[in-house]
Amino acid sequence: MNMGCDWKKNWNESRTHYEAWWRREGLVASIWGNGIIRNPCKGLSTSMPAHSSLAHWNDAQAFAAAERSALAEKEFPLDIVPFVYTDYGTVSLAPLLGSPIHFGKDTIWYSPSGISPDNDYELKFDPDHPFWKNLCRVVEESMKRAGDDYFVGAPAFAPGLDVLAELRGTAELMTDLIYSPDWVHSKLREIQSVSYTAIEELYPLLRNSEGILFHAFFMFCSSSVAALAQCDSAALISPDMFEEFCLPYLQEYCSRFDNVLYHVDGPDALRTVDMLLEVENLRAIEFTPGPQVPSGDDPCWYGLYKKILKAGKSVQAVWIKPDTEGIRRLLDAVGPKGMYLEIEIETASQADQIERALEPYR
Repeated sequence: MNMGCDWKKNWNESRTHYEAWWRREGLVASIWGNGIIRNPCKGLSTSMPAHSSLAHWNDAQAFAAAERSALAEKEFPLDIVPFVYTDYGTVSLAPLLGSPIHFGKDTIWYSPSGISPDNDYELKFDPDHPFWKNLCRVVEESMKRAGDDYFVGAPAFAPGLDVLAELRGTAELMTDLIYSPDWVHSKLREIQSVSYTAIEELYPLLRNSEGILFHAFFMFCSSSVAALAQCDSAALISPDMFEEFCLPYLQEYCSRFDNVLYHVDGPDALRTVDMLLEVENLRAIEFTPGPQVPSGDDPCWYGLYKKILKAGKSVQAVWIKPDTEGIRRLLDAVGPKGMYLEIEIETASQADQIERALEPYR
C-alpha cells in the first residue's frame, strides 16, 4: 500500500500486527483516534477547519474535505492507522431506521422514532432513506480523496438492543422487555436483518486497493469480513435477560462474519463476559472501564484479560496510560499475544518511548 506523504511509513509492519492479533498471536499498540497532531503535511491544504461543526456531514464534499484536512495534520507511529470518519454516530442503524439525528458541536445524539408495541411498523432497509443516501455520498467523496493515502473508516452498524433503545426510548424499552417480550424479539430480528444489508451494501465500498477494511470505532482492520458488536444496554438488565435478548442474536451475527469484536461497556456489563466467552465465533472482546473505576492498565483487570485470552479470544484493552513501566507490567502479567493496547498517547516522543518499551514483546 502506498501511503501518500509518508503518513504511515510502517504500514506493512502494522498490517502484520493486526492480522496476528486476530489470530491471538500478535500485539497491537495504537490509540483511540486516527493520529497524533503534528505540523500540517506539506502540499496539502488545511484551509478547511476540522469539523468546526458536525453539521458539515450533510454536505458530503465539505465533510470529506474537512476530514482529509484534519488528518493531514497528524502522524501515525506505532500501529496508529490514518483514517477518516464517515459518520460520527455510534449507533448508525438508529437514524437509518427512523430516529431523528441531532448534530452538536462535538457530538451526535438521536431521538425516539415513535415506534412502540401499540404503534408498530416493520423495520426494514430503505436505500432511499435520506440518512443512507447522504452516508453513501460521504463514502464516495471520502474514497475519492483518500486514494491509497489513508483509510475511509467503516461506520458502526452493530444491531441489537442499543439500536432499539434509540428508536423506542431506553426507559420504555426496559418496560417492554417485561411486558412485551415478543414484540422486542420481532424488532430485534428486523434490526438484525437491516444490519446485514447495510454491512453487505456499504463495507465492500470502503476496502482499499489491498482489500483491507478499517473500522472507525475501536480502530481495527481486517482483510476478512469484520464487524463490531455491542450491547451497552447490558448494564441495565439481568444476566437472564442478556441471555434471552442479546446472546442468540450475537451468536448468529458472529457466525456470519469472520472477525467480530464485541464492546463491553463499563463495569456493570462485566457480568456478561462469561456468556460472551461461550460464543464460539466471537474473535475479540474489548472492555471500556468507565470513569469511576481504574484505567485499563490497572492490575485489577489482569484477571479479566487472562480469562478472555484463555478462552481463545483476543483482547482490546483501552484507557491505557502512556507509562512504559505500567505497560511492561501489564504485558509481563498477561502476555503480549492477542493483546491490543489503546494507549492515551498525546505526543510523538511518548510514542517513541512506548515503541522502544514494546520491542522485547514483538
